[in-house]
Amino acid sequence: MITALVCACVIFSFTLLNYEHLHLPRPVALKDPLVSESESGSGPRYNTTFFGDVSGKGYDRIKNKTLGFERIFALSMPGRTDKQDQLVLAGKASKINIEFRDGVDGDEILEKAYPPHWDRSLLKSSLGCFRGHMNMLSEVVKDEISSALFFEDDATWDVHLKEQLSSFAYGSRMFSNVSNATHVVPHSPYGDDWDLIWIGHCGQSPDEHDNRTFVTEQGATVPRRHRRWSLVSHLDDTAYPEQTRIMYPTSGAVCTAAYAVSQRGAQKLLERLQDAYREIDLTLADYCKQGVRCIGVWPPLIGVHRPMGSTSKDSDREDKQGGYRLQGYSDDIVFDVRQNLNKLFTGKTDYVPQWPEDLESDYEKKKNDEERQKVQEELQQEREQREREKAEWEKEKEQRQKEIEQLEKERIQRERARQQEEQARRENEWRKEEQWRESHPDA
Repeated sequence: MITALVCACVIFSFTLLNYEHLHLPRPVALKDPLVSESESGSGPRYNTTFFGDVSGKGYDRIKNKTLGFERIFALSMPGRTDKQDQLVLAGKASKINIEFRDGVDGDEILEKAYPPHWDRSLLKSSLGCFRGHMNMLSEVVKDEISSALFFEDDATWDVHLKEQLSSFAYGSRMFSNVSNATHVVPHSPYGDDWDLIWIGHCGQSPDEHDNRTFVTEQGATVPRRHRRWSLVSHLDDTAYPEQTRIMYPTSGAVCTAAYAVSQRGAQKLLERLQDAYREIDLTLADYCKQGVRCIGVWPPLIGVHRPMGSTSKDSDREDKQGGYRLQGYSDDIVFDVRQNLNKLFTGKTDYVPQWPEDLESDYEKKKNDEERQKVQEELQQEREQREREKAEWEKEKEQRQKEIEQLEKERIQRERARQQEEQARRENEWRKEEQWRESHPDA
């Protein structure tokens, strides 16, 4: 069986912050993120206010079809048309232009083309994934693309992604080591001094040598702490409000759901990756510690969608047999674009969150708790009524059984009595016959 790793990643461009632990104020008229804004209709139900005056100064470019980057690529194995169709729909609903690039089958890579120190014990699919990323980086360098965003083909995002990125860009410029004069509009809306921005991952570590952070309010679009998923230890977010995202210099991450490279970053990575020896995400993390300027975000802005059906569909890197998922879900995304396609295509804005119970206001929660309690009480009453009816039925059944047994007992007694009478009659006739014979010996 040919093993191949479906690796699709999109490059997002971001910039870094210059202030230590900069906490932005709450935006004007920001409401409780949990308060319902409409009791009915198709309007927004939850508050998704974002911080930052992002009018002008280049921020408007984030609203274009490439999210402020020059190009967006998605890496996908040619045979995974199912994932490609779903990503096309998500991109269309979000007005994002995504260009697909073919993934690479590791079995088809010549031995002589391996990086010289590559670990031969790794799956061939890991090598294929690595080569797919190299091909995209090579295209960025060769075609002098100023910035590119790489997606994996199972990537997903919030319906408010462009607003989230605008808020993100407001902070990312602060990490730049070049002039950030307010009158200067950078070439990239995310700033002009970054190599790699890692916005989709399975866990990310902040740079232990640079503890700068930029905190931005993003309302109900931020998943609650107990919903966040990570394979590795991440930035301690307990000191920050739950409705915020934290940006920081990162020393690397696990998984490549989405990351962006600048032209400078692509050149650095393409040159250094010639000497790679392990998986692409771990190798990128190595270089984030070695001079590549990497910016991270927690919780991630891009998640991974896990569709309904066989879990073997999740990955092309390894075969996962035996599992079946009754309902699809997405990691770390509240208003998942894939779960709101119909509303986006029909122009409705009452988007459906993955975890509506997390977004209830205190009043709504109390009201819903009371309603749930009432329903539970009604269900309990119905159960008790059914139990009483069942007990009465069992009692009637037992009584009927006793009656049947009594009738059967009486029938047996009558049958015995009849048999006894019949036996007595026969014996009586026999005695009369014997007596007649004795009285008529000559007969």
